[in-house]
Formats: sequence, structure tokens, C-alpha cells
Amino acid sequence: MRHEDPKENILDAATKVFAERGFRDATVRQICAVARTNVSMVNYHFDSKEKLYAEVVRRLFSFAAADDMMRLCEGVKDQKSWQAAIRRFVETFVGYVTVTSKPGVYAAQIFRWEVTRPSTISRELQLAYGNKVYEVLKTLLTMALGDDANAVKIWGGAIWSRIAALIVIDKSWVSHFVPRGVGRDEWLRRVSDNICESVFGSLRYRG
Repeated sequence: MRHEDPKENILDAATKVFAERGFRDATVRQICAVARTNVSMVNYHFDSKEKLYAEVVRRLFSFAAADDMMRLCEGVKDQKSWQAAIRRFVETFVGYVTVTSKPGVYAAQIFRWEVTRPSTISRELQLAYGNKVYEVLKTLLTMALGDDANAVKIWGGAIWSRIAALIVIDKSWVSHFVPRGVGRDEWLRRVSDNICESVFGSLRYRG
């Protein structure tokens, strides 16, 4: 959808192109073609491809969302509420594999690019979003593992690596792992169950 504001049109076009091609392979001319504008207009509003990409990422990844996830730790007082918080964390990120609506699908695609081919803004994205998200998982695991920092890192790495593998892997490869006769959503629900069961089978809430 085109906007009256040319800057918004450029941002919308850039979001689509960066999601499809990644930062490295996307060009300003490709973005201009989609936005129906010219390079000078992009330079006027954003100065460079890097600054345009940074704005796209900030708009897609609402860093407040990471703060919202911290609320998962609120109200955890026993095994049941702790398990519910862990499950919500896992299901939130496994859900990125199935997202099909915009702008969520663009965020998921750019996340894949940033993991496989990091851009100049990768560090900023990690500091503003990734670190906050990891702190949520770390806090939840500390409720079960106490002050054992090494154990928290091991469990955190194990959980996140399984989720990240789903998000990063190309969709054409994912199809090889979906059992016959099982829909994609059902398969991902089972994956979430499997991750959570491995955690719940070994860890107990300790406060």
C-alpha cells in the first residue's frame, strides 16, 4: 500500500526488499523500483543504505517487545507458573517459523539473514533485542538452577539453539522433517512440546 508520505513508501519498499534479499544483496535501486522513487529521494531521507536498513530494523523489531517478555517472569511462584512461563517463551519463538502475516513475516526473514549473514547493524540488534530476550530465558532458568551460572548457560544454549535452528533453516528443508500426515502447525506444536518436556523432565522450580 502506497502512502502520501514518500519516506513511508521508501520504508515499506525497503522492508520488502531487505527481507527478500538480505542487507548485502539488496540495492538502493531495487528499493527505488519498488517504491517508485529515485536514489536522490532515498539519500535525502536516509543518507545511505546502511541508515535505511537500520530504520527498517528498528521499525520491525519493536524493542519494547523484549521488555514485554520480561513480564513472563512476573507472578512466577511455583512449578506450574514457572512451566507456563517457559512454555510461553518457547512457543513465542517457535511461532516465528509459521508467521505469514506482515510485518511479522518480514521480521522473521530479516532475523534469518542476520543470523546467517550478519550486517553492519547486527551488533545493535543483538544489544537492543537479543540480549534482552536472553535475559528473560536466563532469569527463568535461574529460578530452577539457582546461582549455577554454567548450568544456566548450558541450558540456555540448548534451548535457544533448538529454537534458532527452526527459525534459520530454509523452509524447503523444514518439510523433510515434518512427519507424513502432520500439518506444519501441529508439527511445530509438537516441537514446542518436545523442547518443554526435556526442560520439565530435568528441572524443577526452586524460587
